Amino acid sequence: SLNDINNIPFFFIVGRPRSGTTLLRTLFDAHPNVCIPPECKFALDLAPAYRKVKRWNEDVIDRFLRDLQDQIFIELWKLDFTKLKNELMKAGPEMDYTEVCRQVYYSYRCLFEKEEILLFGDKNPGYTIYTEKLEKLFPGSKFIHITRDYRDNYISIRNVDFELPLVSMVSEKWKYFVRKFRKSARKQPHSYREVRFEDLVTNPENVLRELSVFLGIEYHAEMVDYHTKKQYLLSIYPPEFIYKC
Repeated sequence: SLNDINNIPFFFIVGRPRSGTTLLRTLFDAHPNVCIPPECKFALDLAPAYRKVKRWNEDVIDRFLRDLQDQIFIELWKLDFTKLKNELMKAGPEMDYTEVCRQVYYSYRCLFEKEEILLFGDKNPGYTIYTEKLEKLFPGSKFIHITRDYRDNYISIRNVDFELPLVSMVSEKWKYFVRKFRKSARKQPHSYREVRFEDLVTNPENVLRELSVFLGIEYHAEMVDYHTKKQYLLSIYPPEFIYKC
């Protein structure tokens, strides 16, 4: 029910592009109690248009769903928009924007087998400088910041086409993201954690155990066995998405 969904807490994975945010998301996606869709920042993008809506009638829901379908990468969520509309209509017009967003997250069709969903997750490098806005949308959220050695980060960014590979620009963005996250973390240290990409790849089990404690969920060994789904993933998603780090 919507009431049950509204009680599920959120966490967000943030960090510079090419720092391991996708890897960490994939590891958590393999957890049987975590729902963490691929990258798509619809919740922030659509907030200006819908956050103040007081009555979610059918016309508003239809408009919201059209805007949702236009969001970059939402196709990777494999949403059944007809079913999603029915769930939103069933919830009644008194919903608020956060509740609508929660229903969208819950509608994501996970690739891994799930039991009871105890935690919603989301990852996006762009969220790093908007953690306080996300906290207002989803009170009580927790944030995991993954960092990578700035030299390796620059070398990795040279291999992609979505960011200008200038040493000065990449370095300044790296510093800005770190400063911005740590400034927010000082205000609510219990809700913020940093993890090094290098530690994650060399000792994933220890890192994931520590993060599971931070998030209040039980560690599951399936989290480090996500690679067993490789062929299934490749049958659904484009290779460039699967191999993005």
